[in-house]
Amino acid sequence: MSSLQVSWSRLGAWSCMSVTGFVDYQHLEEFRAPLARYLEDAPHNHLLLNLLDTRNICSSGLGLIITAFRQLARAELELAVVCGDGHVRRVLETTRIVDHIRLFDSEETAESAVPRRPSGV
Repeated sequence: MSSLQVSWSRLGAWSCMSVTGFVDYQHLEEFRAPLARYLEDAPHNHLLLNLLDTRNICSSGLGLIITAFRQLARAELELAVVCGDGHVRRVLETTRIVDHIRLFDSEETAESAVPRRPSGV
């Protein structure tokens, strides 16, 4: 059994990728593969990464998020993250990813938010 699970849903203008478990080196491919498939399919929706149930994220996982952010921004689509007040949020704040990617406390808050067109990528 994997220590990382991914599921997809639709929330208003967002395609939502929910990640449960550990985004670490051992399970990185289980995070990368569905994200890459989404990006390869020429997305037309903004992407919301739900990391509420993500226990840890490694630097390579952060790199994948940044790559996805840039690719979506070129298509004038937003990538945003849902996360709590735990480890994942501290990592996103410490690495200053939050300077470019919006964070939401819940899917409900994100669903009611109007996606923004990124600039300066």
